Amino acid sequence: MENYLQSIVDEMIDLFLDRGECDFYADFAAKVPIHVIASQIGVDLGDLDWFKECSDAVIAESNPSNDEETQVAITRKIAELQQFIASKVREFQANPTDCLLSDLVHADDNGRKMSMQEMVSIVLILLVAGNDSTAFAMTSAMHRLITTPGMEDLLRAEPARIPAFIEEVLRLEAPGPAH
Repeated sequence: MENYLQSIVDEMIDLFLDRGECDFYADFAAKVPIHVIASQIGVDLGDLDWFKECSDAVIAESNPSNDEETQVAITRKIAELQQFIASKVREFQANPTDCLLSDLVHADDNGRKMSMQEMVSIVLILLVAGNDSTAFAMTSAMHRLITTPGMEDLLRAEPARIPAFIEEVLRLEAPGPAH
């Protein structure tokens, strides 16, 4: 998926390049993962803002400080997303395509296909695990580059060090730390 991911990264950078500056999280890190996840489950890219709202609702659902009104709104948004996922599952059952959700729809484990509930659950988990945590990891890496003198030059001079840099960022600032 390297070429595909590179095209998304280039597209996101092109949106703020002429400004000469960006809010790295808002303009880049928060957008790339949601774009990738959306395309892998068949969301029309024109609906990315709606899909991000749904993703945010899935994450916000577990906040114990939500008041009743907020929790009801979150639940409605999640139900809307679940209905959307179910409709995409039915669509891909009839017309397979080249995306993760279509692959899941047609996955077979010794003659057993996943239920609708399992597929919806997997997509919701993918949103939580892949969206916020990836954006946080990207932001942490950028912060480390900015605040560590010489790091950018070192990585440019020796790109083979990039995987170790990423591992170190994840070790120091895990997107989902376990306590």
